[in-house]
Amino acid sequence: MNIHEKISLQSFPHLLASSYRQKQSGTLIVRAGELIKNIYLENGSVIFASSNDRNDRLGEMLVRRGIISIINYLDASERVVPGKRFGTILVDMGLLTPEQLVWAVKEQVKEIVFSLFGELFISCNYDPSTQARDEMITLNINTPELLRQGILSTDRISWALSDLEKTEKLKVVRSVESIINLLSLSKIEQEILFSINDGIKFRDIFTNVAKSVQSSILKFLWVLYVLGFIEKVKEPDKNQEESLLDVTIDDLT
Repeated sequence: MNIHEKISLQSFPHLLASSYRQKQSGTLIVRAGELIKNIYLENGSVIFASSNDRNDRLGEMLVRRGIISIINYLDASERVVPGKRFGTILVDMGLLTPEQLVWAVKEQVKEIVFSLFGELFISCNYDPSTQARDEMITLNINTPELLRQGILSTDRISWALSDLEKTEKLKVVRSVESIINLLSLSKIEQEILFSINDGIKFRDIFTNVAKSVQSSILKFLWVLYVLGFIEKVKEPDKNQEESLLDVTIDDLT
C-alpha cells in the first residue's frame, strides 16, 4: 500500500463515514498542526462542532457571508461577557431572529466539518466520553448529505482515485430509493446511481461524459463508496474461467 492509499484510508471523510455506520456517540477530536477541531456525534449524526481557529467562529462566518457588517461585528463583540454568547447577542440586537441563529450555527458547523475534508496530515481520536455541552445549540445534521456536500466542495480527488482507480466494477449494495431519501441528488447523480444499481464497469461510467463534469462524478462515486452504499466487484479471471471449462469427466474421476 503506497502513502496515498494509506492517507486515503485515514482521511476525515472515511472516519466520519465510519462513525456514521457504527452510530457512534462521542467526539471526533481532530488535530491539524496547532488547530484543534471537535466534531460532536450522537448515534452517528453530527450535532455540533467547535474549533480553536478564529476563522471558524460564528461572527467571522457571518461577516464572510455578508449577513452582518463589520460594524455589527464590532458592536456585538463589545457586548460579549462570560455566559453571554455572540449569537445570543446578535438576537438581542435584532440582527438575527432565533430561527436565523439556529440556521447560522448549522452553517458554522458545516463549515468547520468541511474544512477538514481536504486536510492531508491530520490526527484524529475518538473520545466516547466527551459529549456536547448543555449550552450548545445541538443539531441533528444528515451525516450522509454532509459528507456528500463536503466531498463535492473540496478540490482534492486523490483520495477518490486511490480508492477507486483500480476498480473493475461497482455495484450498489442497498436500495436506490433509500439512498435517494438520504441524499439531495442532482439529476446526473441519480442517473449515475441507477446506472450502477446492477453493476457497471468503472471505466464505462465515464464513457461519453464531458471532461468538465468527470471530477464531480468521481467525487460522488467516492461519497457512495465511503458511506458503504456501493462496493467494488472484481471481474472473474477469464483465463481461470477458460481453464475450468477445459475440465473433462476424466479429470473429475
